Amino acid sequence: MQRVIQNTTSAFPNTHHYVSTIGLKDADYSWIDGNTTLQISLHAMSEERRNWLIPYGRKASLTDLGKIRTRSNQKTTINLTLVEDSDFDMAVLKEHFDPAHFFIKLSPINKNAVSNANGLGDGAIINANLI
Repeated sequence: MQRVIQNTTSAFPNTHHYVSTIGLKDADYSWIDGNTTLQISLHAMSEERRNWLIPYGRKASLTDLGKIRTRSNQKTTINLTLVEDSDFDMAVLKEHFDPAHFFIKLSPINKNAVSNANGLGDGAIINANLI
């Protein structure tokens, strides 16, 4: 991944890169630096609910995700595509994600055949065209 970012930056100077992940257990994100942002898909504040939404067994815990530090000049983004209002808990967010290091992004559900098949509905964040 580092080489891809280096090559892209060489071809397109002054670009901003995003590395998006579900936050793998024991992954090293310290190589992320400069104008590259780490984005972690969280989607729920409880481990049980997050496991249902992202059914992959090697995800880092909320505690471990909150300890991630990069060398980027940008904060790490926590992406929340909330299915239900109950998936959000400000106290849990504050406990794990220091605002000095993390930026919170709220995203609507990208409705498609998979989200419909899993009964995700419209989600808690309503997508509206503001133009």
